[in-house]
Amino acid sequence: MRWHDAPPIVSTVDGDQIAKWSLRFCGVLHAPTDFEVYAIELKADGVWRALPEFHLTEQLYSSLVRLGIAAETYVKPRFRVPAVSRPLIEHSIPAPAPVRGSVRKYPFDDMKIGDSFFVAGFTSCQFGGRVTMAKLRKGFRFRMRTEAGGVRIWRIA
Repeated sequence: MRWHDAPPIVSTVDGDQIAKWSLRFCGVLHAPTDFEVYAIELKADGVWRALPEFHLTEQLYSSLVRLGIAAETYVKPRFRVPAVSRPLIEHSIPAPAPVRGSVRKYPFDDMKIGDSFFVAGFTSCQFGGRVTMAKLRKGFRFRMRTEAGGVRIWRIA
């Protein structure tokens, strides 16, 4: 089941429009010509609410059934992908230099047992994932403590 948009409900008094509500409905297509409407909602004051019973007429219900059948049986047109011409092979264009690793933002790899560093703006909970990844990558062990304004990390093994 999925929601489908329907034409809005317009309320008039003496030919003057006094209200207009967006309308949506959902249901199930049992057969190519048998659609069962399960729920109808209208949007009033920015909130979707169930359609009041007095608005549900036989004409509205049959219109929603027709819209539901059309929406559920609609097949999107397939777009034809244009044929791609064969790529042109070019010679004598130098390949870029290989990238060997990246510069690490935090100095986990350079630490010796007993070294520590401070990172401002984090707690140990917020920084824990980075420490875990460093532990898995290098096999080192670390200890963290939240200090005033940040977190301090020690290498302990």
